[in-house]
Amino acid sequence: IMQPILVRRLAEGAHAGKYELTAGERRFRAARLAGLDSVPVLVRDVDERGAREAHAIENLQREDLNAVEEGENYRQLLTELGCKVEDLEERLGRKRSHIYSRLRLADLPGPIKDAIIQGKLEATIGSLLSSIPDEKQQLAALEDVLTTEQEYDEEVGSMVPKPMSFRRAKDMIEREFRKSLKDAPFSLEEEDLGGSHIHSCQRCPLRTGNIEGLPSGSNPNVCTDPKCYARKVEAHQAALLAPYQERGETVLAGKAAAKLWQYGGLAHSAPYWREDYQYWLKGKEVPIQKLLGKAMPLR
Repeated sequence: IMQPILVRRLAEGAHAGKYELTAGERRFRAARLAGLDSVPVLVRDVDERGAREAHAIENLQREDLNAVEEGENYRQLLTELGCKVEDLEERLGRKRSHIYSRLRLADLPGPIKDAIIQGKLEATIGSLLSSIPDEKQQLAALEDVLTTEQEYDEEVGSMVPKPMSFRRAKDMIEREFRKSLKDAPFSLEEEDLGGSHIHSCQRCPLRTGNIEGLPSGSNPNVCTDPKCYARKVEAHQAALLAPYQERGETVLAGKAAAKLWQYGGLAHSAPYWREDYQYWLKGKEVPIQKLLGKAMPLR
């Protein structure tokens, strides 16, 4: 045994005077299997908290430790020590982004953690799922990742589901469960837009650029809460329309506006149009009044 196991002396209770193993359980079990009569021991007088801390640190050194268990051990250390991730980074020599990533895996719903532990789901994909704030959507994304693609199984003689690759899963999650902020119609610096969120998008903890430990290569300017994004778009549009509605102007919005959008320049390019203007459409001239219809009568 190259490194002594750690024990602490029990001072109270029925086992007072005896020793309790605090770190080195695998070495102790291996020694018993090898038939050793004795093992090197270091006695450390630590309290219950110190014993749990030593046990958690030893667990992190296991070769068969999976990503979920690693996250659970980090969580235990944070709880037991009352410290911050930055302290664990210095104490354990692990990158902060790695610790954050594993902590989020430990907070995932049971079915996703089970899939990672059983080897059905890559931990990197689990990290992507952890950035989805809604549990129902996380589970829906898991179902898509595990069952959308198929491959032929010679043993069963038919097509069977297979997990997506990381790249395919990343593309699917960003398409279905996220919203790019690149073309947002509102300012990403705007605070409390319509009361839909207390943060600006730039400061929001649900923007990928503010989420610690996402897989490398992740787009930093993506909203992971599409429902909040939709509320902000709605509030922004309402703010744009308000001055015209207050003046009693007729405003085309929603489906009525979308109907005009197909006419290109009529919808957005020109600053104004004469009411007798004839719009060239499909090889013939159409009066602008006909395009506007009853939704916006000309005065």
